[in-house]
Amino acid sequence: MSEYSVVGKSVPRKDAYEKATGKAIFTADIKPKGMLYGKILGSPYAHARIKKIDASEALKLPGVIGVITGEDCPEERTAGYIHDRHVLAKKTVRYVGDPVAVVAAVSNAVADEALKLVKVEYEELPAVFDPEEARSKECKVVVHEELPNYQHIEFQGVWSSLDPERPNQFIHRKIIHGDIEKGFAEADFIFEGRYSLPRASHCCLEPHVALAVPEADGSLTLYGSEQGGMYHRYEMCEVLGLETSKMRFVSPHLGGGFGGKVGIIVCPIAGLAALKLKRPVRIEMSREDVFVSGNPRSPGIVLLKDGYKKDGTLVARYIEEIVDSGAYSTHTTVLVSAGVYGATGTYRCPHMRIDAYGVYTNLSPTGPYRSLGSEILTFAVESLMDKAADELGISRVEIRRKNLLVDGDIDPIGQVTYNNGTMACLDKAVEYLKLDEPKRAPEGPWVFGRGISTGNKFTAYWNTGTVALCHVYDDGVIEIRTMHCEMGQGAVTVLAQIAAEEFQTSYDKIKIVNGDSAVCGYDEGTYCSRGTFINGNAVRLACQDAKKQVFNVASGIMGVPDDKLETRDGKVYEIGNPDNSIYFYQLFEYGGYLLEGGVIIGKDTFVMTFEEDDRETGQSKDLITFYSYGALGFEVAVNTETGEVKILKAGGWYDMGYPLNPKLVELQLEGAFVMGIGQALYEEVKFNDQGKVINPNFLDYRIPTMLDAPKNEALVSGFAATPHKNGPYGAKGIGEVALVPVMPGISNAIRDALGIEIKQIPLTRERVLNAIKEKAEKEQIM
Repeated sequence: MSEYSVVGKSVPRKDAYEKATGKAIFTADIKPKGMLYGKILGSPYAHARIKKIDASEALKLPGVIGVITGEDCPEERTAGYIHDRHVLAKKTVRYVGDPVAVVAAVSNAVADEALKLVKVEYEELPAVFDPEEARSKECKVVVHEELPNYQHIEFQGVWSSLDPERPNQFIHRKIIHGDIEKGFAEADFIFEGRYSLPRASHCCLEPHVALAVPEADGSLTLYGSEQGGMYHRYEMCEVLGLETSKMRFVSPHLGGGFGGKVGIIVCPIAGLAALKLKRPVRIEMSREDVFVSGNPRSPGIVLLKDGYKKDGTLVARYIEEIVDSGAYSTHTTVLVSAGVYGATGTYRCPHMRIDAYGVYTNLSPTGPYRSLGSEILTFAVESLMDKAADELGISRVEIRRKNLLVDGDIDPIGQVTYNNGTMACLDKAVEYLKLDEPKRAPEGPWVFGRGISTGNKFTAYWNTGTVALCHVYDDGVIEIRTMHCEMGQGAVTVLAQIAAEEFQTSYDKIKIVNGDSAVCGYDEGTYCSRGTFINGNAVRLACQDAKKQVFNVASGIMGVPDDKLETRDGKVYEIGNPDNSIYFYQLFEYGGYLLEGGVIIGKDTFVMTFEEDDRETGQSKDLITFYSYGALGFEVAVNTETGEVKILKAGGWYDMGYPLNPKLVELQLEGAFVMGIGQALYEEVKFNDQGKVINPNFLDYRIPTMLDAPKNEALVSGFAATPHKNGPYGAKGIGEVALVPVMPGISNAIRDALGIEIKQIPLTRERVLNAIKEKAEKEQIM
């Protein structure tokens, strides 16, 4: 789209200089006068009653200013769609690490020492760690005995649903499309599989950190490494008993989020301590704390059953999914509710039923991880599809092409498919892998395989709006104010490009002020691939409102009607007569103000309409705002003697609408690819039989390095863009869909190499080697 002057170009990041020089300010960099250091005491038990807390010895330690416990907390609970968690545990702890007290001292060292002096007397209770056991009717352990009495929030088309016979189940999400029994009766072949994914830590460079500063007027300024935007402010005001005007919430630069900083964790604890002690309090999680309490990706178990005709047409699909939320519901409620779209947005299926459940256990709480559950179901769907293709005797490409949704199809939630670029993405991945050629022959213990996968990630805006403001200065600078959170993804850069395009001015004339509730309007948060689409549209509207004001002032000066004016390069000119123009500074008085109106600040709210889905069937004609799509191809080498897997080639193509900044999109794709390698091959948060995390560090929790990823021409990414009719300049989202197909693509390549389907992620050396040995033993018996 060559008509754009700034949008669609790979301009330098707005925050590049700050970050490259170390000048970027993160929450941990802010140190107000009199600041105290907070440290959290976690429970040593997975399930227990708190009988007594004695902090007297800790308070005697020089430098300790205060110890806050559950007795100091309000009765109000919080934690997301189900308010099931106090700021600090009051009567019951529900996982190893559950916050029981916080010590505030003049240094980290003193706070650490004081933690050892806080004595807590517990009465240990039976615990449940297995989500299937927790969901069963026979389970003797009830994690939340008061669950029916908690406050349940219906928001964004998400609601909880309780079952008295299964007291640990807090949501049952249903999708019912067609007649599932009829579909399986019509099928010529039926294939089934059980798939599972573990907890996975987001491993952000910056841990969770919060700084709460009590102000003289009784208000609170709260700095937090949180990606939940203004919504967090309202949540924290509720739980801390503050009026919203009494809290200023600031989200400085974030060192990564990926969904792990959607649910508030340390912010309310820091806020409570600051209000009680009347001193600024900063709490920064250690890396071990993050592994335990940083809301890792929810583990899931998927039971999948597919029915096919002889020619490979998918006619029926049944999915039962059990998601382990851990001790608290956090944002697992929306993960269960929305994760189902990972199975409904890619393939055509006339008869489908999904039953997805969220359950409590006595393990650490979990939440979204860069695709809100879509990756869980996609791993199962793409894996079983390869098995079906092999047993039906058709190619793995053909079975996908035959069943992919295309524009005009009705998808399994009842919505008409449009702007779907999956087929083009798949074609490019197939061409890259050269699947029409034989795969490489074995070399000693090394065998080779190729795998493909597709995937989608939905985005929807249910009863939400986003506000942007646009301040026009007399020197031609355009300032955009937004709560859009910059987590490293390039948010401020893309918004600056949009504003520059709207004003037809240079990129360097755009200034972005973001993440401060004192000067920015409402935005719910940066997650679910919503950032560019919804904030970008809000910025366009605010810019257009500001331009109207500019033209109104200029009209009086130039004697030209408003609708005959346009702007470019800091000037307002008459359409058709560009020589008749004035500079922006000529609109203002000396000092940068207007005689009438004072300032030029455009503002507007971007909202989307939707049709809420039926609660029993999940059907809706207008629920999803957009899907982003992708397809990946991999070539792997597997060592049959050691189980080692090497990624030799990887190529991914995606439909994210029009790429507003191609280089930023490319970086998103490559970053997601490396994260996907980690989840596919290495990453798993592990527990002992007492519910304690046993690998809470980067020595024992393996993440990929540069050595694990293919280099240069062996790593390819690209676009198969279909501009979206409602997106800002045609853009959709890319941050999450980039991850979705990675795990099944690698798994399918390993299956191709070994002739073995491994249904449990991660595909570690031990797991691969055990599968090879089991296959050899079976072949020997036969």
